[in-house]
Amino acid sequence: MQARARFSVIIIAILFIWISFFPSPLHHKYHLIVKAALFAALLAHLIVNRGRLFEMRDLPLWFFLGAIGINVLFAQQKQAALGIYLDLAIPMFAVYYLVSGIFSSGPGFNILVSVISVSSFLVALVGILEQLAGANIIYERYVSNPYYSRHIGEFGRIMSTQLNPSALGSYLL
Repeated sequence: MQARARFSVIIIAILFIWISFFPSPLHHKYHLIVKAALFAALLAHLIVNRGRLFEMRDLPLWFFLGAIGINVLFAQQKQAALGIYLDLAIPMFAVYYLVSGIFSSGPGFNILVSVISVSSFLVALVGILEQLAGANIIYERYVSNPYYSRHIGEFGRIMSTQLNPSALGSYLL
């Protein structure tokens, strides 16, 4: 596997593990660090790939980012809309270009699929253990979760590492 593909695989694997095992409040608490790390990884990726950003195959990304960006112009609360847009667009932009390096190499793709599969299995296992124990140690001791008391108990819904049962279901799909 080429060095640039290996670099992209490592960064995307770390990002996926971060999403898998650290609940949403931690994402928000450290959002600047995550965005800075993504930006640094993207910058390194662009240096290695000699600045490839505007190719015809990237047109759907640029169209999508532009289309959702137009909404900022028509929002009633433009500052809030711009913040939400940047929260979506910056990571999407960085992840798109980092993943594009992975798909150019078969071994990198296989490693990424393995990371996703193992992470999903472990998150599901935490959920099963939560259901069996009737409690989630993450939300009882370490991370504040406003949904915890509503979803835990005899007929509760599992949250695992995803803060909310609905988010867990989406994650596992």
